Amino acid sequence: MAAVKAVLRIASDDEDALIAAFAESALGLAEQFTAKVLSARSPMARRGSPH
Repeated sequence: MAAVKAVLRIASDDEDALIAAFAESALGLAEQFTAKVLSARSPMARRGSPH
């Protein structure tokens, strides 16, 4: 999350949930497109579980 916020130059925590959702969506789409797992996440996280 910190890396995404740094790229977007966001200092506050007001929109963390929205940024996390966008980042997760982007990663999921990239993984579908490439048919590869692009980051180490738990199997539950890959299924869209918030935990």
